[in-house]
Amino acid sequence: MIEILDSTEIWDSLAEYRNASQKLAEKAEYFKKLGLTYESTLIKKLGIISELKYSAKTIRLETKSEKRISGYNKCAEIASSLSKIESDREQIDKWSDMAQYYRGRALVNESMISGFDREKLEKAVETFKHAKNSCNEAYPCYCIYDTLLQLAEMSNNKIDLPKFKRRLRETREEIGAKTASGRCLLEIEGILEQRKENADIDEITTELNKKIITIEHHALRGLFKHVSDELSEYFKNPMEIDVHFQNWSLTGEISKIEGTITIKTGDTVLWEENVERKKRFFIPFEPQNPTENICFEHIEKPHIKRTIKLDCCEIIGDQMVYFLKRRIM
Repeated sequence: MIEILDSTEIWDSLAEYRNASQKLAEKAEYFKKLGLTYESTLIKKLGIISELKYSAKTIRLETKSEKRISGYNKCAEIASSLSKIESDREQIDKWSDMAQYYRGRALVNESMISGFDREKLEKAVETFKHAKNSCNEAYPCYCIYDTLLQLAEMSNNKIDLPKFKRRLRETREEIGAKTASGRCLLEIEGILEQRKENADIDEITTELNKKIITIEHHALRGLFKHVSDELSEYFKNPMEIDVHFQNWSLTGEISKIEGTITIKTGDTVLWEENVERKKRFFIPFEPQNPTENICFEHIEKPHIKRTIKLDCCEIIGDQMVYFLKRRIM
């Protein structure tokens, strides 16, 4: 989906992303009401990423820095919200760094509307530096804007120009000359080769900012693929559960999944065994309450956790009889 929409005319793809985010949010709420927490979270993540793609693409259409600042800050909030619902540590770090990356982009634009505010640009560079640990798109931004900061020192003869040019060339080769960020560095090299030491840094920043506006879309495609892979893995292992209470015991069957499954009430583990696509279980059980929450959890990936509300009762004669553990008075 994301690759198709990325190659679609921008206005059409914006409409599709907005439509997808709304429908996925509705589906996530529907699954949540059914008690399918894991499924709800998967769909919710896809919906939020669609919203993020919509917001990121909208920025490409903005010509005013003020609008871009607002857009990047919104993207940072969305990415941050994704880090809070992720369970995988690596993905949590990636979304957290992605949020930092967007904050850095907002700071760059704040610097621009302030007429090259050096303090804001320094803060942006520091933000990109921290974000580049797991957000690949932050690294070229760090290189470009850190280079601009040094370029601003040229008029004061505070940098070693030959060394600076060499570093610039090595960085461009490292990140790829044909990438948007590589072209930005090439343009800076061109300015130096023409010896435009007195070039307007604010004007250069504005032009370079336009050129690197599309950098984030490649990162989002990779993160979207991770969630899509999770969903694909879920369809291979949907975990179907059939559970009943009868004669002071839980009986039933777990199917369509492989791996270690635990059955719990609260913090008490009632059962833990390996399942190979299908397995029946029989667990002696003394209910504490008329209705118990029975939690089934798949330990390996996909980390599915499903809670079923079970009425601990039987029909005896024509009466519904609940079974409860006798409490010591």
